[in-house]
Amino acid sequence: MDPVAFDQLNNPTKNGLHDKKLGVSPFDHKSSCPTCGMTVNYCPGHVGHIELTAPIYNPFLFKDCYKLLKAKCFGCHKLRIHSNKKEAYIGALKLLKTGEVVYSKELKSYLLYAAKAISLFPANALGDTKKMKAFKAGIESQSNG
Repeated sequence: MDPVAFDQLNNPTKNGLHDKKLGVSPFDHKSSCPTCGMTVNYCPGHVGHIELTAPIYNPFLFKDCYKLLKAKCFGCHKLRIHSNKKEAYIGALKLLKTGEVVYSKELKSYLLYAAKAISLFPANALGDTKKMKAFKAGIESQSNG
């Protein structure tokens, strides 16, 4: 890997960050790709690998990483979430794996709302009709919204 991306004439260096083997630049309409031989309109681009000298963290993932670390038990290394929520996430991930993105999101929000509402009620409050009507209305608004 060449640490210099461009030479003195502002051309990409061989084995550099902008090497032509990775695909034709969208600004270069005259060249063809040395990897596949296609022009800028047809070359899909090609995968490369860069070895960095130091670990680099994606700043867009900090928030998610922080949430995961907060939810982890450092003693047993398990997630500290209620089993109802865990089942909601597992179901949503299974749907995502099959390609059902929209349905997965709807199911996850529905199940998380239900899990949160059920965990707020003590066992004897489930017989309270007012609370159950409010719970049912919340679930219906969540599934319709």
